[in-house]
Amino acid sequence: MQKHTFDPNMVYTEGEENFTPKTHWTEKIFSPTGFCNLCLIITIGIFGYSFLGDVTFKIKHAFPQLSEVTYRKINTDGEPVQKMISKNGLQLTKGENDYTEFAYDKIAEYSISGMVVAINTDFWLRGLMRNDFDNVSLMDIGIVWGKIADKAYVEKHLKFKSEKTSTARWLRYKYECRGQDCLGFSYIKSHIAHTHLVPANDNVMSALLTIKKYDKVKLDGYLIDLYFSKGGKALTSISRTDNNAGSRGRNNGGGACEIMLVEQVQIKDGVYR
Repeated sequence: MQKHTFDPNMVYTEGEENFTPKTHWTEKIFSPTGFCNLCLIITIGIFGYSFLGDVTFKIKHAFPQLSEVTYRKINTDGEPVQKMISKNGLQLTKGENDYTEFAYDKIAEYSISGMVVAINTDFWLRGLMRNDFDNVSLMDIGIVWGKIADKAYVEKHLKFKSEKTSTARWLRYKYECRGQDCLGFSYIKSHIAHTHLVPANDNVMSALLTIKKYDKVKLDGYLIDLYFSKGGKALTSISRTDNNAGSRGRNNGGGACEIMLVEQVQIKDGVYR
């Protein structure tokens, strides 16, 4: 019978005539195959946790409570109504699930009625890729008004996409028109807004999530600037004709898009607040 030196860190199985050493568990884990399997398990766990958070968020906001029924039709012909506010002061609060502490400053009372042409909730896997701004502004919409607020015209001449990149959240659009019904690019770009929505409460968030492309909506609330406790800020646009991120101060992460604290939303004849 062949003899083996006994190693207390090894696992042995008794056979008929000898003891056969097995690979130790640490060697399995730190082998290339074992390490890949461990990474796979961790990755699945992280994505599973994030996916569960996304599903939980959707369920939480699945059933908005109607606050009022109105027979006042949404008029998309007029310009957004904006009234500047002076010396309002910062108000401290927290973002989604208390992850982000932030302050906001009301810059202007704001009401906009228009047709939604792009939506970006960007919720899926937000647990992996979200930042402070994502925890506060939970939804983006592209909204148009005036002569553009016509589904047939948009489908014929315009394409919209609201998206998030590694650096910002954008509304990209393409305008192609030839013929007598062309409105001109200067009119088009002055009647489009990409609005980052900050819901005033859970019911407003639930209502916003029911909005579909080409819905006509009315949003009431405030244009706000955001200041984050960990540093950084985001400034709202106060003009519908600006088109660059430095319109209210270069490198301040805002200016071209509106950041809106939504206190009330009307969709068809339903009002939610």
